Amino acid sequence: MMGLISPRETVDLCRFAYDPVDGSRSVVMVSVDNEKSPKTAGVVRGQTYPTLLMINPLGDGSKITAIIQAEMFLQGIPQSVVDTLIPKGIATFFEDLIKYASKEDNKVSLNHNLAGWCGAQLEN
Repeated sequence: MMGLISPRETVDLCRFAYDPVDGSRSVVMVSVDNEKSPKTAGVVRGQTYPTLLMINPLGDGSKITAIIQAEMFLQGIPQSVVDTLIPKGIATFFEDLIKYASKEDNKVSLNHNLAGWCGAQLEN
């Protein structure tokens, strides 16, 4: 926002699940503290409360429905700004996960059926 708002980051524990019967996927997330992800100078650490994202394929799979239940505390950003920015954040959520999963030092691949827990540090 043109330098008016400090950058934010979250460190989240994520659980991915895939149902091979109906093709649905889900992600459950919550913020965690981790000594391997110390706070970054000049970046405000946000808090992700328990969050659920469910994706279900429709018909032939060319369309999906997505249900997102999320509550975040972004440390001092006015609610009107949050209401404006969150839709863009939701739209880029999968891009961020793909970038994280594509790092060579990660053992997570978004091209496989995901199950289990992994840590993700997402910045904007």
